[in-house]
Formats: sequence, structure tokens, C-alpha cells
Amino acid sequence: MIKRVSILTLLGLVIGGVVGVLAAGFVEAVLWLNDLFYVSRQSRTLVSNPAWLTAMTIGIPTAGGLIVVGLLSTMMPGNRFHGPSDALRTAQSLDATMPVKSGVLFTRGACVSAKNCAIKTTQREKQITR
Repeated sequence: MIKRVSILTLLGLVIGGVVGVLAAGFVEAVLWLNDLFYVSRQSRTLVSNPAWLTAMTIGIPTAGGLIVVGLLSTMMPGNRFHGPSDALRTAQSLDATMPVKSGVLFTRGACVSAKNCAIKTTQREKQITR
């Protein structure tokens, strides 16, 4: 019994540590992308060409949307988009009906889409605070 508890505790610590490092890496990646794509206030003030800044403001969300559509429409089996309801149904059923490939593609598309939504929200918040 003690052996089982110690193994589960050690497993929880390892998984928690790995997930913590991955979460910190994700936050750093988002901050780096914000600087790279001129979303953060500091990087926007360093741009000397306003036409370039306007092109990036319009181009980055458009490119993200095209990536999501490209991933989902060309690589999905059956060209059917899987939504959260499909993932919930698969998780709650004994028969895994969602293939791994489409689940991974859906997750990638959702991450790119979430990043673009974060960029748009950050830009709106900055405009409101000015």
C-alpha cells in the first residue's frame, strides 16, 4: 500500500513538473510571438514605418486564419470539422470514434485560432486604454 502511494505521488510530481515547465514555455512563446508580430506595445513603438505596422496588424490574423482553414480542410479525413462536442462524445464513449490524426489537427487549429484571438483582444485592449 505504501509503495503504491509513493509511486502515485512520485508520478504526480513528475507529471506536474513537466506540465509546469510546458506551461511556462507556452507563456514565453506567446510573449516572444507578441514581440515578433508587433502586438506588444514596446515592439509597436519601435516600428518606424506605419505602413508596415498596418500590414502586420491585418496580415497576422489573416495568416493565422488561413493556417487554421488549411489544416482543417485539407488534412481532415472526410473534410469534416470536429468540434468540442465530438471530443466530449469520444471521451465519454467506450468506442473511440475520433481518429488521433484529426484530434491532433483540431488541437493545432484551435491553438493557432486561440493565438489569433489573443492578438486581436490584446490590440483592442490597447486601443481602449489609449
